[in-house]
Amino acid sequence: MKIFIMRNWHKISIFILAFTLIWLRRIDILTNAQFWAEDAVFWYKDAYEQGFFSSLITPRNGYFQTVSTLIVGATTFINPIYAPLLSNFFGIIIRAIIIWFLFTDRFKFLSTTSKIFISVYLICMPGLDEVQANITNAHWYLSLYVAMIIISEESKSKLWKAHDLFFIVLSGLSGPFIIFIIASSVFKYLHLSKGVISIRGLYLFYTRLPYLAMILCGLIQATSIILTFNGTRSHAPLGFSFDVMSSIISSNVFLFSFVPWNIADAGWDNHLLSYTLSTLVITLCVFLYIKGNWQMKVFATLPILIVAFSMAKPQLADSVPQLPTLATGNGSRYFVNIHIAIFSLICVCLFQCIKNKTLKIFFKIYVSVILIVMIKLNFFITPLPDMNWSQGAELINKAKHGEAVSFAVLPPWLTLDLIKK
Repeated sequence: MKIFIMRNWHKISIFILAFTLIWLRRIDILTNAQFWAEDAVFWYKDAYEQGFFSSLITPRNGYFQTVSTLIVGATTFINPIYAPLLSNFFGIIIRAIIIWFLFTDRFKFLSTTSKIFISVYLICMPGLDEVQANITNAHWYLSLYVAMIIISEESKSKLWKAHDLFFIVLSGLSGPFIIFIIASSVFKYLHLSKGVISIRGLYLFYTRLPYLAMILCGLIQATSIILTFNGTRSHAPLGFSFDVMSSIISSNVFLFSFVPWNIADAGWDNHLLSYTLSTLVITLCVFLYIKGNWQMKVFATLPILIVAFSMAKPQLADSVPQLPTLATGNGSRYFVNIHIAIFSLICVCLFQCIKNKTLKIFFKIYVSVILIVMIKLNFFITPLPDMNWSQGAELINKAKHGEAVSFAVLPPWLTLDLIKK
């Protein structure tokens, strides 16, 4: 163990630093830990009343959400007072491990400058109020992690292979995004096959263990959706229009990548700005798919597919047209991955594709200023309302067997209803 720590002290230090900074953005994550939304009313309730294993193998909303049921379900074995603390602790770990992975030897193709800038962004990016270290939204980050595994340099180490397989399966059984990840991996196949598409080539590529695991997880999730989906998602009208889509692309996708919502919402108020920025974003995407390397295409495709399908079937409102509600900054979870992709791809283009040293220095200063402003505007996230989880947990502890327990949780309009075991 001592030798391992000495060999990897810098990577361990990066992980600890990332963990600490993510926590400091909203210290109540651990100092006044509370469950968020489904963490309490679905995952904790199901595991507590039905049992850990039963909740683990039961799909919700049509698909398996293993990371949520696994981690939150495990907290039912400890005193309820500490359950959100353990859950949020793992939520921070899932985010911090992304930064640790970025600094491993698997990403030698990225410059240290790119890694540092991307890491700072991952820690300080705006729009994380809804997904800051809660387990119910961890699958967004796990899908990003698997995309990183695909674009990273492959290792022959058994430990790394086990690492890859573990996170692929965990992500694949934690949401439907594994289907989009498989679609994104096509660009890696095309790179390795030098653009030649053949049945034998596809067979050899997708029967390799990591990709076979993706396909199996995708089949499990697809089968679950077909057999168990009960239409519980909102049936409210979509509210689609070209003005709305242009505003989403300009504000929610692009501007919200860099500034808080009270600035990013400009695309909803100014149609000229909206159409200008959305046209720019679409043009840059087309350029990326024409000129970018396979790794850029993989990293861009996953979040684009996530946003496209999320906008086609969102869960934003129950009675009013849904897409227009994004004008309030609602639904920020849908855009986390694409924000990370936008900033990361910009860094790679500016710091690794541009060869002129003067221009490189200029862009380093320019992006540094952007990050400094971003940190000033975004770093501290407003603590969530205190719903007194500890008091609710005491109600659970003091209740008699079979007695009903009910108390408010986050968001404030939700209630956790339990039957004491």
